[in-house]
Amino acid sequence: MPRLIHALGPSDRARLCRHFLKLNDEDRRLRFGGALPEEMIRDYVDGINFDRDRVLAAFDSQFAVIAVVHVGQVDGTAELGLSVLPAYRREGLAQRLIQHAVKSARAHGCQRLWIHFMSDNAAMAALTRKLGMRVESKQGEADAWLDLPIPTAVELGVHFYQVQWDAVLGAWRQWLPQVA
Repeated sequence: MPRLIHALGPSDRARLCRHFLKLNDEDRRLRFGGALPEEMIRDYVDGINFDRDRVLAAFDSQFAVIAVVHVGQVDGTAELGLSVLPAYRREGLAQRLIQHAVKSARAHGCQRLWIHFMSDNAAMAALTRKLGMRVESKQGEADAWLDLPIPTAVELGVHFYQVQWDAVLGAWRQWLPQVA
């Protein structure tokens, strides 16, 4: 099923928090490196700097967040954190979100992409390899790296258009009731 994917902003913190709180302890361990309690998840969401980072989400038909990639950008490297709710796995959402994140990171001048994950996260290990990332594992943790090419003028133009469309959708969603 096609899913809407676009950027979240500061006004979406409650939606984002609800998404993370729907993850069970094992999914939280795989996403955050530990089974974070509700208070720490709320602190994490409150601490996201939307001026620097980008958060891309996929939505269900009721506009609830069902999958998220947080693109943290520091010194030319984009770090990704990814989660997909169990009922929506195996739809290709993780790969689509990462592809959107790569485009965003390139447009914002990042030269490298980095994903840190638990070595026993078989789905993430398979996905990173499928995307051509170099994966290094040690002591129960893994790092995947991808060098990013410089975007073309056309790619930058398409990204600018997507950012504008995200702003329109974000403004429109503010008129919708907050869903579970």
